[in-house]
Amino acid sequence: MVFPYRGSVGWFVSGAAKSLVDPIRSLALLDELYAQHQAQGFGRLMQLLLALTFQDEKYRIVRNSVGVPDLVATKDNPRLGYALEVKTGTQKISLSPRDIQGVVSTGHVPVIAVLIFPDPLPRWLFVDARSIQPGTYAKHQLSRKPKVTLEFDANITFRSTLATYHQAAMQGASALAAAISSPPGTG
Repeated sequence: MVFPYRGSVGWFVSGAAKSLVDPIRSLALLDELYAQHQAQGFGRLMQLLLALTFQDEKYRIVRNSVGVPDLVATKDNPRLGYALEVKTGTQKISLSPRDIQGVVSTGHVPVIAVLIFPDPLPRWLFVDARSIQPGTYAKHQLSRKPKVTLEFDANITFRSTLATYHQAAMQGASALAAAISSPPGTG
C-alpha cells in the first residue's frame, strides 16, 4: 500500500510496500542520512522515524523531546503501550540510571530501542529495560539481553517508514516531526 504525504515545504513522498524494502536499500538510506546529519542529528532523526514506524502501525505517539522516555506508543487503551528510550550510537550505548528508570517508571512496557547501524543488516533491538543495569554496552552485549516482543515486526515496518520518509529526513527533524502530528493521508 502506498501512502502519500504532503510535507510542509510542498514536496511529496510516497511509501513502498513493506515487503519490498530490503535491508540493503535501508543501509544505503541510513548511510545517506548519517552523512548528511552526523551523529547527533542522525540520532534525533532515528527517534522520529521510530515514532513514525509505530504510528504507521496505528499507535498513538507521545514524544518527549527533553526527557525520558523519548517516546510512548499506545494503542486502544492509553494506559497500555511501550515506553521507549532510543539509542543509536555507532559502537557503544551508554545507559544512565535516568534512562532505565525513566522507561520503567511509566507503567508501560519499558524498552531500550537500539539501532544496529552501521551493519550490513541494519535493525532495531527492543531490549527489556528491566533486564539491564546502567552502564556502557557494546551493541553485541545488548543483543544477548532479553527482548520485548512487539505486536508487529518493527524492522519490516521501519524499512518501509525509512523509504517513505527518507526525503523528509534528508531535510531535517522538523519535517519528520510534522509528519507525526499529521499522519500520512490526513493532510
